[in-house]
Amino acid sequence: MHKTGVSVITITGDRPEAFGICTQYVQRQCFDGLIQWIVVDDGVDCISLPVEMITGFTIANMTPMNDVSICRNMKKALSLCEFDQIVIMKDDDWYHPFHVEYMSSALNSSDLVGNSFGRYYNISEMKFKSEDNEYPSFGRTGFNISVVPTLIDLLEVDWKDLEPRLWGSIYRQSKNEGSDLNCRIIKADTVVSMDGMPGRRNAGHQDENIFSFEDDPDGCVLREWIGSDADLYNAYLGF
Repeated sequence: MHKTGVSVITITGDRPEAFGICTQYVQRQCFDGLIQWIVVDDGVDCISLPVEMITGFTIANMTPMNDVSICRNMKKALSLCEFDQIVIMKDDDWYHPFHVEYMSSALNSSDLVGNSFGRYYNISEMKFKSEDNEYPSFGRTGFNISVVPTLIDLLEVDWKDLEPRLWGSIYRQSKNEGSDLNCRIIKADTVVSMDGMPGRRNAGHQDENIFSFEDDPDGCVLREWIGSDADLYNAYLGF
């Protein structure tokens, strides 16, 4: 039986700069309930964590592989979840302090929730784009424990096109007579999908066409989107 609360999942590996910033975003989440932070790390060099983060923290060190096994890592994370709501926080995305609270509130009435407000920023190129998504990326998705069996079945196949496969499967199940499953798309400015940080390519990296992005040479768009948190990226802008 899973307890009432939120299990936050982050997958990382050999990305210390990105993970260091992610740690700050998790620490500052304004959520009245219980949070378990699950970090699955398959890097050669294991991550270090501030002492104050030890409580409520679960880490799984996985054997490094030549080909990053996102499916393996995600299944491991799901097996460690203690709470009935699950929120994905990618190691290099920006998250508002109320992101977990916002997602948890939506999950109180829906089994699968995704934020369609897609804002993308490439740190190394200092380029951006904004567009709505039919299928929200995993870094902007949350779900109840009832969705986990379906997700695990999909992970047995491949990570490719996981988002549309997950949304399609839950939507079809919701139409079955007697099914209690339901899904919901929301639009909120609580996430910016980031790319271009140092280290290994991020888990679940999508090959965005950088030529479809617009230039942000002075970083004004980044600061408009995430405020003073933009200072956290000063050392990596255009590197």
